[in-house]
Amino acid sequence: MLVLRCTRKLLDRLRIEPATTDGPSTTVLGDWYATILPVRPAHLVLLVNERSRLPVVLSARELSTLLDRIPEAIADVLSELGADASIIARERDAMGEIRCATTRSRSVLGTMNEFVFEMQIRREHGALTDLHALSLSLANVLVTIGCPATIFVTRPAHLVLLVNERSRLPVVLPARELLTLLDRIPDAVAEARANLGVPASAIERERAAMQMIQCAPTRNRSVLGAMNESAFQIQWWREGGDLPDLRTLNRDLSQLLIGVGGRDYLQPADEVRRLLG
Repeated sequence: MLVLRCTRKLLDRLRIEPATTDGPSTTVLGDWYATILPVRPAHLVLLVNERSRLPVVLSARELSTLLDRIPEAIADVLSELGADASIIARERDAMGEIRCATTRSRSVLGTMNEFVFEMQIRREHGALTDLHALSLSLANVLVTIGCPATIFVTRPAHLVLLVNERSRLPVVLPARELLTLLDRIPDAVAEARANLGVPASAIERERAAMQMIQCAPTRNRSVLGAMNESAFQIQWWREGGDLPDLRTLNRDLSQLLIGVGGRDYLQPADEVRRLLG
């Protein structure tokens, strides 16, 4: 059974009263959120998974068939992302019953707003015609989940992308063994700075100051924009088969010009040298 947590706008359009008691979804991915988007030339339905934040976009035509179309649409996107066929089949079977409920997570609603913003940008460039391709493109957008770093879902292995608020310096780490992530960050940041020629004394001071790491929610949309720019570049290299090793990847990303608001740009490598040199 799948719990579909719909916005009030979508519930009104579906003419469905939400379940008064909603047990947990029996799918591996858990609950999905859904809303309707009044975009042109045709309205769309945006689904976002609560656990993974995976987006799936469907046409809003014939809303009476929406619940029947959801399992196949989700399965198609999971297949394209390389999920195991047996897992997809189990998810599809578990979605044989869909129960509509009200939303409950402001974090997921915030993620949906980020996807809506991305879709508006694509609509201005006429990129909303192929909904399957749109879903896959949105799946590679970095979204906020209340943490200063983010996981970038790519193959063959997931990555963690860090971006410094002052310099916009990006540092990419493997996402394996996430329990050790905080322990690995100081060395990864130190190595990236050393590759840019930052003096060893400055690197060691910074490394010593990073021995205690506290996690907090994101607060700067400009930095999130810089993260998306780095993510798009990583995706472009990956699709072209040119994704280098992480050491080279961090160096190459640091050479990119990154927007910092308005018409201003900076190169993270130069900014790090200026701040720490």
